[in-house]
Amino acid sequence: MKATPPTSWAERLRETVRVQTGQAVALMSGAEPDLHKAVHESRRRIKHLRALWRLVRPEIAERVWKAENRRLRDAARLLAEDRDAFVGRQVLGRLAKKSRKGDEKRSLAGLRSAWPEPAPEPEAAQVRARNRKVVRMLQASEAAFLALGLPEDAAAWGRGLKRTYRAGRRLLARAAEAGDPEAYHEARKHTKYLMYQMQSLASRWAPRRARWLDRLDRLQTDLGDLNDLAMVRRHAENGAAAKVIDRRIRKRMSAIRDLAAEVFAEKPGAFVRAVERTLARRSSPPSP
Repeated sequence: MKATPPTSWAERLRETVRVQTGQAVALMSGAEPDLHKAVHESRRRIKHLRALWRLVRPEIAERVWKAENRRLRDAARLLAEDRDAFVGRQVLGRLAKKSRKGDEKRSLAGLRSAWPEPAPEPEAAQVRARNRKVVRMLQASEAAFLALGLPEDAAAWGRGLKRTYRAGRRLLARAAEAGDPEAYHEARKHTKYLMYQMQSLASRWAPRRARWLDRLDRLQTDLGDLNDLAMVRRHAENGAAAKVIDRRIRKRMSAIRDLAAEVFAEKPGAFVRAVERTLARRSSPPSP
């Protein structure tokens, strides 16, 4: 039987919460046999859920927002892996492959071989107990969201969207001024929240806004790459490997500055008004 599409914007958000929670619960319940993939995909869905709570934050009691944001944050932390150990080796391998100078290749290979090994995987019983706890937290958060008395008007989401957009815009500007790759970490989180919020409000956008979303997606991907490079650089002493990483960081930061200037060219109020006009033209929201 074909599912009935949401009949209001509030119902669309509720349905998105049901879908994201259901997928995360399935992953935590063994639908994905690869443990690392299950954890990665579950954490991605938790970020989506946190973005939705941020979207409705201006419409709900602050104590509710704080409690649910904390619950989802703690659920994500329970799933925290020794990510640096996996990603560091991948980043150094890619850099060594692209490098054309022998001393750089050797230096990068040496850094990679000395990279810390991933922590041993927990016992199966520990994994099951952890996953059950995460599932309970996600289901409690879902129940809390579905119980909210949310406005039905599409324009009601403007304040939450504006808040996320404004924070991302401000944090990127500050990071560019600082010129420090570590300063981009918070900006990266807010670009992700903005992407998830826009995806939740509509699955299809007019061509101009769709192109903007493509640029936003590239921006948050570049910010993720910069985050990984900065992490690797913290472990590199001055030398050939450090010079390679520094070059890549400078190149990535330059690309991020240019892309951020395009993505956040609109002032927050103008951005939200344009999105609201697009949503208002829809007689009903599309299916999640």
